[in-house]
Amino acid sequence: DRKVRPAKVDWEKVAAHYGVCTLFEDFPEETTIYCYDTTLEDHQIFTAGRAKLGIGRVQLKSKVTLESQKLNFGVLHLGDHNVAGGVVEFVDDDSYQSIVSGAVEPFRRADFTGVMRLMEHRFGESNYSLRSLFRDEQRKVLQTILATNLQEAESLYRQIYEPRAPLMRFLTDLGIPLPKGFAAAAEFVVNNHLRFALERPDIDLQRVISLLETARLEGVALDTATLEFAYRRSLEGLAVKFATEPSPSMLQQFYEVATLLRNLPFNVNLWKVQNIYYDCLKRVYPNTRKRQKLGDETARSWVARFDALGRLLGIKVV
Repeated sequence: DRKVRPAKVDWEKVAAHYGVCTLFEDFPEETTIYCYDTTLEDHQIFTAGRAKLGIGRVQLKSKVTLESQKLNFGVLHLGDHNVAGGVVEFVDDDSYQSIVSGAVEPFRRADFTGVMRLMEHRFGESNYSLRSLFRDEQRKVLQTILATNLQEAESLYRQIYEPRAPLMRFLTDLGIPLPKGFAAAAEFVVNNHLRFALERPDIDLQRVISLLETARLEGVALDTATLEFAYRRSLEGLAVKFATEPSPSMLQQFYEVATLLRNLPFNVNLWKVQNIYYDCLKRVYPNTRKRQKLGDETARSWVARFDALGRLLGIKVV
């Protein structure tokens, strides 16, 4: 018995992992989870407000031993991180349908305690939660849960912040510290807007400048570490694209986003961007400069813009 039980636990854990994940993302009917091929034979999801109930039947096949097993799973999600699930070996269709009907009836009445009791009865000692997920998938699911909660939090903060923004400006202009509740709402909303704006592939420069001015007028403390990271990633992405395609249009886009360096009230780590620029200076600039001397107007404009970009990045073009 001691030799068989660990294998049984492995089957259950994979099925539990699969069952929990199906509540948060769409899985194809056939997929692979680590060293197991999975085939979803039946899956039903029921919702009641924020609560979800998922019941299914999955066939697992080990790629190592080539053994296979069919299991039933049931998962109840009551919102946030509150997830409870169970797994039991498939016996027959009647037994499976009995689990479905037995759980759905109390769930539709929002009798979640009744659902839990039935799951305990049907799945016995098998008890799984978000902690049971494999690490990578656990993080993905938690990110999904956090994203929903952050959206709700932002909505609440906006309701506090937006009607009171003029008052905050007035208080800041008088040199009166903002009440903590107002300050927290303003910081959350303004910093979120700035982060989203800086993360966009096509940064709206005027939008960013306007938000920075809003932060100044309303006395909002900036989350400089997060904003610096967001802007730096965008700038580095443009630098990589420019190195691959050093066209006039790509250079113009790179330059325009780099002009934000004049407006940002925090320092930006430009090490990677400067290295990419220097590589282009050695690799692309000389030939373009030669074309400029031969009277090529496009090359002349390119060189002028490239020189200006270098000044923004703190690199002098000789």
